[in-house]
Amino acid sequence: MAKITLAVEPTFDAEAKIAVPGVGFVAFKMTFKWRSKTELKAFFEAVEEKKSDVEAIMDVATGWELDEKFDADNINRLIEKYALAPRGIYDSYINELALGRMGN
Repeated sequence: MAKITLAVEPTFDAEAKIAVPGVGFVAFKMTFKWRSKTELKAFFEAVEEKKSDVEAIMDVATGWELDEKFDADNINRLIEKYALAPRGIYDSYINELALGRMGN
């Protein structure tokens, strides 16, 4: 059984799920940044102040399990091909931070 600790790791791995037309949801592993309650609130305020999707994704993650390098250009390519990818990534991130793996 996992234990709670106040000395959390700066990152964590979790599955992000994005909609792929004709297939459904496809999951891939991402390395996300841990945020405290205060840091998460500040992040959401920055997103609401017109932070781009590419900037926001780079601000929540440090890497992914895709063949392409995790960088702004490839994040933009992902968004261009899968328009709802940012929503899927944000939802996965928030669910992991807020809910953890409840039900898994």
